[in-house]
Amino acid sequence: MFLNTRLDHNSPEDPETHNLLGVVSMQARNYPQAKRHFDRTLALDSSNTVAHLNLARVVQRNGHAAQAVERYESVLVLEPGLEPALIELAELFVAQSRYKSAAPLLQLLTQQQPEHLRASIAQLSLRLAAGDIEQLNTDIYTLSEQRPNSAIAKLGIARVYLAMGDQDKARLALKRAAENAGFDADQLVEVSRLMLSVADLNGAFWATTKALSGNPRHLRSLS
Repeated sequence: MFLNTRLDHNSPEDPETHNLLGVVSMQARNYPQAKRHFDRTLALDSSNTVAHLNLARVVQRNGHAAQAVERYESVLVLEPGLEPALIELAELFVAQSRYKSAAPLLQLLTQQQPEHLRASIAQLSLRLAAGDIEQLNTDIYTLSEQRPNSAIAKLGIARVYLAMGDQDKARLALKRAAENAGFDADQLVEVSRLMLSVADLNGAFWATTKALSGNPRHLRSLS
């Protein structure tokens, strides 16, 4: 709050200051305040691509998916091929089961970066939705080989196995995710949450304990 007040007072009409204040507010999960700062940034500089992207993010996090899609699309009009907008819009489409909309975005991303981690994870959901299990298994194997020590990759694979109803493989992927996560509390809490979904109480407890040992004040670990 002090930082917001001080920066706002020192540079009341500077678009970059408002964008920075919006980011700080978004990290604090004060989404209405973040949106006000991003709106002000764009009022001062309508071509500020970063502020457009941040506004899309805050609108999405505030639960307005349809508006977020429009915002991400407006970013891509301003800067076609912008990687953060492409992957975040593709992931949003996947979350909405709009796989046909996600497919061209993921294709463009993998053309830009053949081993793009988040695009590779999202692509697994498209394979599953299409019922292409043989290719899905190939993609899972490829991703595991490309990112053998990535907790994010293992979490993505675990979610796919859960969607397939294969709890044994999901548990194994989650165990490896916890091992690879180090003491990243956010990743470990997600592992714990998914462990609970497969009734692995010991695994959930282990992941949560590890999260707290790395960050004793991590509130999500305690909730």
